[in-house]
Amino acid sequence: MTDETKEIIGAVQEMFLDMKQEMKQEIGEIRLELAEVKQLATKTAMTLENETNKNVQLLAEGYLPLTEKVDTLTEDMEIVKFNVDIIKKVVTTHSKELDRLGKAR
Repeated sequence: MTDETKEIIGAVQEMFLDMKQEMKQEIGEIRLELAEVKQLATKTAMTLENETNKNVQLLAEGYLPLTEKVDTLTEDMEIVKFNVDIIKKVVTTHSKELDRLGKAR
């Protein structure tokens, strides 16, 4: 092998070693970024599990189906109607009494 060939091979080996070192460095950086992404994904999953799922559960517990709300409103309306009827009767009775008392004077 000639000196020139040895120099070329040495240069090529040096280039490969430099490329290998650069690749190791880039791989190390990628691993760090991947670890950060994993950490962020874990935090996001924990937030979803602890906060979002809990809030959805609380909403579901506080939710009344529309039919139950309508039934409750219907019952309330019946009570209000009954009370209004009683008030009407009392007012009518009192009005008649006042008219009778006014005529008696």
